[in-house]
Amino acid sequence: MLRAILVYALYGTGTVLGLSATAYACSFFIWSEIFRPTSFARGFAELPEAYVVGAVLLLSVLIRRWKRRWNPVATVLAVMVGWILICALFAQSQVVAWKAASFYLKYLIPLLIISISLVTRFSQNLFVWTLAASVGIWSAQSGVHALLQGGPQTNLSIPGGQMTDRNDFMVGIVAAVPLIAYTAWCYRGVFQRWIRIVAKIALILSIIVVPLSLSRGGTIGLSVLLLYYMIATGKFRKRFILGAIVICAALTLVPTFVTQRMTTIDMSTEHQSEGSAASRLNLIKCGTEMALDHPIVGVGPGNFKYIVMSYGHPGQHDPHNIWIKAATEYGFPMLILFLMILGLLLRGLMSEAKRSRVEGDREADLMATALACSIVGFLASATFTSHFLSEYFWATTAVAGAFLARREHERRTAPLLRPDEADENPARQPARV
Repeated sequence: MLRAILVYALYGTGTVLGLSATAYACSFFIWSEIFRPTSFARGFAELPEAYVVGAVLLLSVLIRRWKRRWNPVATVLAVMVGWILICALFAQSQVVAWKAASFYLKYLIPLLIISISLVTRFSQNLFVWTLAASVGIWSAQSGVHALLQGGPQTNLSIPGGQMTDRNDFMVGIVAAVPLIAYTAWCYRGVFQRWIRIVAKIALILSIIVVPLSLSRGGTIGLSVLLLYYMIATGKFRKRFILGAIVICAALTLVPTFVTQRMTTIDMSTEHQSEGSAASRLNLIKCGTEMALDHPIVGVGPGNFKYIVMSYGHPGQHDPHNIWIKAATEYGFPMLILFLMILGLLLRGLMSEAKRSRVEGDREADLMATALACSIVGFLASATFTSHFLSEYFWATTAVAGAFLARREHERRTAPLLRPDEADENPARQPARV
C-alpha cells in the first residue's frame, strides 16, 4: 500500500511539474513508460495509463511556449514512423501488423516530440537522470535479491513493459549502467550528496546482477561495454588500468555456475548441444531467408513469428536478434537507416567528448561518453534479443540527438549568449532559448 501511495504522489507531482515545464513533462512520460509504476505499486490501486501521461506531454507543449530544436535523430524517428505505417500497409497479416504498429508508435511519436523539446542542459540532464532511475531502481532491487538469495537468478524482470523477459531486462540494465554512472558523478539538485551515493550503490548492484542472471547476451554486452569504455573513450591509460582491475576482480569472484553457463556458447550449428542456442541459430538462418524474400518492406510489424514456421522453424518465435528483426519485418531500408544513425551518433558523441575535454567541460564529456557507452552496450547485448524498437534504446538516442544539437548551437552562438544561459532551468526561465 505504501508503494501505491508513493507512486500516486509521484504521479501528482509529475503532472503539476509537467504542465509547468516541458522538460518535466518529457521526463514524466519516460518515467511512466519505463519504470512501469503499476507493477511497482503491486496492483494495490488503479493507476493512469500511458495515454494519460502522454496527454500531459501534449498539453505541456501546447500551453507552454514550446522551445524546440530539430536534430538528425528526430528526422530518423519521423522517417521510422512513416516507414512502419508503410510496412504495416503491405504486411502479410494486417491485423497483427496494425496491432504491433500501434504499440510501437505509442512511444516513438512522443519520443520524436521529446527529442526536439530537450533544448537546454538542464532538461537533458533531467531526462538522463530519469532514464537511469527508471531501470536503476529495479536493477538495484534485483541485485539485492540476487545477493541475498545466492545462486542463479532466472526470474528477474520489470513486469508490464518491454522488459518482462529476463534477457530483455538485462539488455535494459546494460544500457542503463553508463547512465547510472553519469548520475552517480554528475547529478546536481535536491539531495545531491545522498542521490549520488545511492546511484553509486545502484551501479554496483546493477553490474553484479547481470552475470548472476545467467543471461549470456547481457554478460557479453556488459563485457563489450567495458572494453569500449577502456579503448574508445579517451584517457586510455587510466581507463585501461581501471578496466583491467575490474576484469581481474570479476574473474576471481564470479561464481562457477556463471562460467559454466557462458561455456555453452557455441557458434557451430552442426555441433550445438544447448537447446536455446540451437533454436536461435536456426531462427537466424530462417530470418536471413525471409529477409531476402521480402527485401523492401519486409513481412510487416510483428509478423515474423507467424511466418517463420513456413521457413522450417518448429514454433512461433521472434528471431532473438535485432538486426534480423529489423530486416525481416521492415526490410533492408530500415536496417540501412538504423546503421546510418548509429554511425552518425557514435561518431558525433565521441567527437563531442573529445572536444569537451579540450574545452574543460567535464560534464559534457561525461554525458557524451555515457550516451555512447549506453548505445554500444545496448547493441552488444540486444543482438541476442528481438527488441529492435526498444523504447529504452530510442529514448537514449532521442536525448543523444538533442545533446549534440545543443552543443553545436552553443558553439555557433557562443558570443551572443551569457555564460550561464545554457544551464538555466527552463521552469524558472521559460522565455529563454
